Amino acid sequence: MSIELTELSANRYRVSGVLTLTSVAQAWRQRLLPDAAPGVELVLDLSNVSHVDSGGLALLIAWTRQARGAGYSLVFSGVSARMASLAQVTGVDRVLTIQ
Repeated sequence: MSIELTELSANRYRVSGVLTLTSVAQAWRQRLLPDAAPGVELVLDLSNVSHVDSGGLALLIAWTRQARGAGYSLVFSGVSARMASLAQVTGVDRVLTIQ
């Protein structure tokens, strides 16, 4: 299964699919993360993500670094309890902004 981004409104997108090592490689090649102007807060709603593994967390970290490098910030909303737990156990919650 692939990862899809759907624009919900200005600076707000829904991420759908599975965030796994296999789908992450495809998402990275497709450059799915939208661009935003410096200073903007871009919200990625993860409520339609059905599964996540360490590869998916790595993608979220890479997107966060890419956004910071371009001068805007990412906020992840709709994070499942399982994903939040995985982020906490791995320490990724200190890198990502989770709403």
